[in-house]
Amino acid sequence: MRQLFIVPGMLAVLVLAPACDSPSAPSDVAVGEEFTLAIGEAARVGQDALNLGFERVAEDSRCPSDASCVWAGQVVVEVSLGGSRRLLKLDEPADSDGYRARLLRVAPYPSSAAPIEASQYRATFVVEQR
Repeated sequence: MRQLFIVPGMLAVLVLAPACDSPSAPSDVAVGEEFTLAIGEAARVGQDALNLGFERVAEDSRCPSDASCVWAGQVVVEVSLGGSRRLLKLDEPADSDGYRARLLRVAPYPSSAAPIEASQYRATFVVEQR
């Protein structure tokens, strides 16, 4: 009868290997399909493979969820879109190469308890043909 010996260090490699193979961001998305990216991630959209990358949050002045504000504030993200950098605000689209990209939402929503770390941000986009 054969015996199976597991070396603890090798077990960790076996457990972690599948996680490395699964990307956290969509690599290819269809035109008109919503997709969510973290800072530093990118997606290819449509058959023409228009690239949209989430570069950074340029401004997040949204009113914290646990506060009362006179102004609701805004969130602005910087994206790379078709080879150039653009600033996108909610519901203010940007056009590139016959496509229109829109920022739909940004999470998490701010609270006054703690600042949002850059690694926590997720932005949801949609790209449509013009």
